[in-house]
Formats: sequence, structure tokens, C-alpha cells
Amino acid sequence: MQIKLMAILTATVLFLSACNMPMVANNGPQAWIDAPLNGMVLPLHVYKLTLHSSDSFGISAMEVSVNDQLLATINNPDPTQLLVHLEQEWNPPAPGRYTISARAKSMSGKWSQPDVVTVEIGGPGTSTPTSSPTLAFTDTPTATPTLAFTSTVTATPTLAFTDTPTATATFTSTPTIPAQLSFTSRVSTSEISAGRCGVNVVTIEAQISDVSRVRDVVIFTNIKNKETGKTTGWDAGTGMSSAGSGWYRVTFSTSSIPNIGAYEKSWLLFQVVATGDGGAIVGRSQTFFDISISACAAPPVRPTAPPTRVPTHVPPIIIMPPSG
Repeated sequence: MQIKLMAILTATVLFLSACNMPMVANNGPQAWIDAPLNGMVLPLHVYKLTLHSSDSFGISAMEVSVNDQLLATINNPDPTQLLVHLEQEWNPPAPGRYTISARAKSMSGKWSQPDVVTVEIGGPGTSTPTSSPTLAFTDTPTATPTLAFTSTVTATPTLAFTDTPTATATFTSTPTIPAQLSFTSRVSTSEISAGRCGVNVVTIEAQISDVSRVRDVVIFTNIKNKETGKTTGWDAGTGMSSAGSGWYRVTFSTSSIPNIGAYEKSWLLFQVVATGDGGAIVGRSQTFFDISISACAAPPVRPTAPPTRVPTHVPPIIIMPPSG
């Protein structure tokens, strides 16, 4: 999922930093563009667009458009997938500014809101010569030799040649495109409990390769059924705090994770999104499946002691002696 988090993420982070509690999950279809990032300057060359989409009941197709013109409709061969990764090649026709949008269609036929990025193709600094070199050569003598034959030679022929180009080729430098951020995760436990038994607290940490471009970091969670593959949908995100050396951290109590008890056996999925100035997304991690969720069994019923039997009073039997 690229959810356009420009204003939404900024407001979400400010809210969650105050109360550190996740918001209500969004179960509708979602789509996002992982690459290119908004504002990138790209060379005039074939580029591979990287896309994601998600829905609680499956994704049937994705649509990609450039400048409001449909580039491709990509049907999902397995529409029961809840989280889909797709790639689409794009060959820009000429230098200029392009707006790329992507949207996803759920199994129920509902379309998501489009995710939109704007890029510059062939801008300043691309590998194109500013002018074509023109080379001119002359190979003609500057004078015609004149020979006079008498008893001695009266003149010596003089030949002159030039071999210098009139212009040299000039090339500009290639633009530097920022490297994609990479993410590493670690968790305090690999299994948590959905009830009051077992482990009820988990700490998740993520390390980002280049924090100089990062202003805020948000983590999103989702619950996935181990048996059917269905999910409850991604929540609205929780802000992570810096732990130094590029690491960011958040601690959840299991009771604060939305829909944690939805399935008897499930995974806690999570994804980390980094934003820069103005709330623009500068990096998004893969989806991690590091934490298993188990449901608590009902406490065993202890057998009760059998009821105490109270003996009833039985009168003694009196045997009379025989008569006579």
C-alpha cells in the first residue's frame, strides 16, 4: 500500500506522539507507488515502476496512468491475494514533467483512491550533449608549386596543411538519484498472546539506512489468518521514536493492537514508512511476518471435592432373649 500521507501522516504522527495509541483500521482497497518517489529527476530511459496494493478480501487488478492517460491495466492472476506487489515498465517519450498515478480494484469491484507522484524526465544534468561536435579538416596546399626548368631549379614547391577541429564536444554530468532506503527490523519476542495469558507486550525496532533524509517514522500493523490468508486490513499507523544509530522503536501492549483476537491462529504483519520534509514519503519497508499470535485457552476447570456425607442416626437393634 502507497497511501498518500502528505497531510494525513503529519496529523497522525502528531496525534499518536501525544497518546501513542493506534487509530481505527481502514479496510478499503489501497494502492501506492514505491518507485519512483515524488519529485525524482530521472534520465530519458525505460524505467520500471514498482507498485503495491492491499485489501481485506483480495485485489483483482491495478491500473497505472501517466498524465491522465491509461498506461496499463494489470490483472492479478491470484485475486485472493491480500497484499500484491507489481512492476510495470514505462518508456517516457520525451523530456518534461510527468504525473504518474496508480489505483487498485478489490474483489468486490471497488476502486481505491489513486496514489500520485510527479517526476521530471531529462531535466538539467542528464547525459545528453548540449551541442553536436563539428569537426572541419582542410588538406589542401596553400599554394600551387611552380617548377621552372633551366639549368637550375628556380623555385621550391611549398605545401601547407591544417588538421585542427573547429569545435570540441561538451557533455554535462549525470544526475545523482538518491539511493533507495533499506530497512532492518528486530522484535523483542516472536510470539504474543491475544488474551491475558502468555506474552502481552512486544517491542518492535526498525533501522533505516540513511536517516539524514528522514523526519518521521510510522509503523502500520495488520492481522493475517494463518489458515485462510485473510487479513483484517492495515491500521492507520503509530509513530515510532528514535533510539539512536538509525534505529526507531515502538512498544505495543497486545490489548492496544486493533483486531488482535480476530483469528485463533494468526500473524502480526507490520510495515514501516519514513517521511521527509513536508510529509513526503522517502522510503517504505517490505512487509514483515516476524510475530505469531496465539489465542488464550480458557482456564482449566478444577474438579470440586465430593460433598460431605452426613450419616443419619440409626437406632440400635435390641435382640430379646427367647422366652421360657
